[in-house]
Amino acid sequence: MQYVRVNESSAEKIKRKLLRSALFDSNRSVKHSPSYVYFPILSISRNRIKKLLEGSGASLVEGKPERTLQKRKSYSDMLKEVTTKKQYESMSRSYDILGNIAIIAKRDKLMGKEKELARVIMRIHPNVKTVVAKGGGISGKFRTREFSHVLGKRNFNAVYKENGCIFGFDVRKAFFSNRLAFERSRITRLVKEKEKVAVLFAGVGPFAIEIAKMHPKASVLAVELNPHAYDMMKENIALNKVKNVTAVKGDVNRIPRKFYRFADRIVVPMPTASTAFLDSIFRIAKRTAVVHLYSFVKLESMSSDVTKRIQEHAKKNNYRAKVLFTRKVTPYSHGDIEMVVDYRITKK
Repeated sequence: MQYVRVNESSAEKIKRKLLRSALFDSNRSVKHSPSYVYFPILSISRNRIKKLLEGSGASLVEGKPERTLQKRKSYSDMLKEVTTKKQYESMSRSYDILGNIAIIAKRDKLMGKEKELARVIMRIHPNVKTVVAKGGGISGKFRTREFSHVLGKRNFNAVYKENGCIFGFDVRKAFFSNRLAFERSRITRLVKEKEKVAVLFAGVGPFAIEIAKMHPKASVLAVELNPHAYDMMKENIALNKVKNVTAVKGDVNRIPRKFYRFADRIVVPMPTASTAFLDSIFRIAKRTAVVHLYSFVKLESMSSDVTKRIQEHAKKNNYRAKVLFTRKVTPYSHGDIEMVVDYRITKK
């Protein structure tokens, strides 16, 4: 028997995807463990299900004996117990777990039920000691947002583990997205031995540190303007015992000349304005380099706007830009998604 294993926070989304794809096996029951939900699926091609689940954080597993899977209420069922039907259908129910901290939507989207939502999350995730609510969008040159305390210990310092690395940071002072975990793993696997990699808008260091840890012979440049994020990146570099990351505090557009033509690979996780930095990307790139560019785009246009800007910049600056790969990373807002475009620069 096959199951799709998924974290509780993503269970509803994955279940809808399985139902839409006619893969959910309604003749078997959903199972639960302390950390995961297991959805029974019909016997199909493993490649097909893996393609469907790509980037979702879910995985395909062989079914465990049912007696070893603990039956318990789902997040959805528990939330229904503390809300009315109208509230449940109207409120925002998504949340993110950053180690010891859970982040929920803005209070005005929670129908006055933020404490109830927080209690449900803390019952499901015993490691969560604090729940905070978003106070607005990401803003400013340092890419920060406000948060308000909802329940648990009054704390804003997250300790988050991912892909064998650990990161500490204040959620109010530095941007961090756990939804990029798959992308960090994907790009880390693409890096070759002894490559020189530049991570622009490096934040507290997740891309740079994960690459450096898996590829100790690589050289990684990590550039960040936000002073708190830069300080935390330095601490995280030490915490993860990586010796091959050079952290630079400053503006991406003012990178020291010694790093011109430095990189075989460039990562740009700045979706709000990544195409505004194509000049800097070009300067940092070697004669040939691969770029991973993240950008928010309209769902209907997908990556066309981004690739158009890349090609226009290439033509203007007399280099070739070949698109290698595009992928929808995560929904952003109604009608908008985050895309990644991998492309190769070849300078003439």
